[in-house]
Parts: sequence; structure tokens; C-alpha cells
Amino acid sequence: MNITFALVYQNKKVSPLRVIITHKGKVWRKSVGISVTTADWSKTRHRTGTPSIDKKLIEIRNGLESMLDNDSTTSEIEYALTRINDGHWNDGPIIEQGSPSFWQYFKEWSERPCTSLRQHRSTYKTILSLMGERWDWDTMDNRFYHQIIKKMEAEGYAVNYQGNIIQRIKTVLSEGRKAGYHNNTCYQEWKRPTEDSFSIALTEDEMMMLWNAENLTPGEQKVRDLAWLGYLTASRYSDYSRLSVNNIYGDAIRFFQKKTDGEVLIPCSPKIKAILERNNGRAPKMVDQVFNREIKNVCRKVGITDVIQVPKSTRLKKGWDDNKAVEKWEMVSSHSFRRSGASALYRSGVPARVVRYLTGHSTDKQLFKYIKIDKEEGLELLARSAFFK
Repeated sequence: MNITFALVYQNKKVSPLRVIITHKGKVWRKSVGISVTTADWSKTRHRTGTPSIDKKLIEIRNGLESMLDNDSTTSEIEYALTRINDGHWNDGPIIEQGSPSFWQYFKEWSERPCTSLRQHRSTYKTILSLMGERWDWDTMDNRFYHQIIKKMEAEGYAVNYQGNIIQRIKTVLSEGRKAGYHNNTCYQEWKRPTEDSFSIALTEDEMMMLWNAENLTPGEQKVRDLAWLGYLTASRYSDYSRLSVNNIYGDAIRFFQKKTDGEVLIPCSPKIKAILERNNGRAPKMVDQVFNREIKNVCRKVGITDVIQVPKSTRLKKGWDDNKAVEKWEMVSSHSFRRSGASALYRSGVPARVVRYLTGHSTDKQLFKYIKIDKEEGLELLARSAFFK
């Protein structure tokens, strides 16, 4: 976010000043109610040299910065701009008469078009069913936080799902405070529950077992082909399941990630071309729930049946007892192939920053949660290093 000041009229002796906010490719302009002699205005320092005016500009900038950050929404920016001339930046949000309740606002928030619309709607229904509507902006204190955590644990919700619920409540409370609907700050202290989720990745040998399988039905072949598109692009199901020959440009394949809208441009493997050609020019059409069910059956059929160690939290989530022997195929899902592709790329020597370009992760820490390398593979990678030669 960038906040600057500028003259409204460049060629007049006296001109009003306005503030300009640039954020995520959009621009907002608002008069600050001050006129200055244009000859006194410094375009580089955004100052007039008149102490009283410059002090006012500093107050306006500091006020806007106190209300806005890089995650601010359009409505939050527009609301902040209405505060420029009220002179109460440090008094906290102004509580508007007739403002919506937390639940009314949350309902509106959950219906905003976005890539996580389904999850937002689900979160709203989950919180409402757990807590009821007796809570509101100013009563959602630490007692509320501990009660909802306790109820989510009693329902058996995974720790990371609990964290997503808490984070979305905090987001709505933060928006409501910036919009002037409440002065509650308890939510700022709430900790987001989190744990490293258990997941698996397939090895190159296991992926080749899928590729070379000869006893698959036509339906199973489509499932296998989808899995390989995920592996070769290290992408999310929402991306690799939409690929077609229209995404191929010469020896490269180009597409935009649905979640981040980031562009991906990678070499087009001959296997990708072969998959698209034998499926009428596009990825096999299949909803993710069906794919997640059928890919397990295919992996079991081709022999991906090694027994693996599964943590207790995952067993509880699946409803498995501690004595159940879990075979690898049982933990395979659409996301496994994104992890498998990222892991294979990293093992092959592709730098982490290049792998991140493909996967869309913003930090190495996020990427390394996806990369799965066991001790034997780690030993092999280390043995290749010149450090040990």
C-alpha cells in the first residue's frame, strides 16, 4: 500500500491537496480540505514548508496508516478516507448507530465472491451451530475463544481446521473494528491452533508403477492420467484438472493458478501432451471427490501398498484404531501428486526458489512443508554433494 499527497491543479497559483492511496492495482483519491500555494509545494517531499499544514498532512498519513495495512479491503480503505476531516484518528473507531451485528456482518462476509467462498460459507455455518447468536462484537472476549476451542475439540475437529475457524473469526472482527462497529480488541490476543498435518508423497518409482500399469480399466486410466498431470505440474487439483491443449505454447505449457491468479510457465513434458491427446485434448473431467475415492483404488491395484506410520491425530480423524496397519494407498489424495511433483523437482536439484515459482508458495518454509524426503533419500542427496567428496 502506498499513501501520497498531490496537488489537484498543477497550473494554478493555489490548489487543493488530495491524498492518493494505491493498493493492489487500484487507486483512491480524496480531498484533504487544505489548499496551498502551488509554488510552495514539494512533489518529492510532499510538504509545503508551512509547519501547521505539514503537521496536518503528517497526522492524516499516520491516521491512515493506523487503520490500514497490506491486507485492507476496498470497504476499509473507503471508510478510512471518510475519517480524514473528522480529526479523531487516535480515538479508536467511531461506533456507528444501527451498525450490523457480528452475525449479520459475518453472513455478508461469507458470501463475498472469492476463491475460498465455499470454505467461508462453511465456517459461518460451523460457528453459528457451535456458539449460537447470543454473542456479538463486544462480547466476543477470551471466554468466547476458550469456549469455541473446547467445543471444536469435543466435535473432533482437526487442529488446523480449528486454526482456520479462529483466523476467519479474527478477520471478521478486525474488519468490523476498522469499520467502526466495535472497540473490542480481545481477539488480537487469540492464538491460532496449528500443527504440521500428516501427508504423503509418492516416489518416482511409485509414479512409474502408475504410468506403466497395464491392467487398468478405461475409467481407471483417466484417474491415472489426472494424477500424472498433478505430478508433472506440481499444481493444485483446481489447476491441473482444467488443463487442455489450449494451454500448450510450443514446448511450454502456460496456465493461471485459480487460487492465487499467478501465471505458471513450465516446459511441457511429452507425457502431458500424450495425456491430453488421448483424452480428447483436455484433462479428464472428474469432480475431486470422485478422484480422491478412485485414485486410492488405483494405487492399491498397482501395488502401492507399503505399510506406513500414521500419527495418532490422523488416525483419530480417520476413525482408525491404534492397531490398524495403514497402507500407503489409503493416504493418497489429489494433493499427494502436487507434493510428489514438488518433492521430485527438489530431489532432482531444482533450487527451492524455482520450485516455489511453480507451486506458488511465497516462502521456502511453506514449500518445505510440501517436500517429502526420507532419510535414505536425504543420504543419497548428501552423497552427491561436493562437500562430501
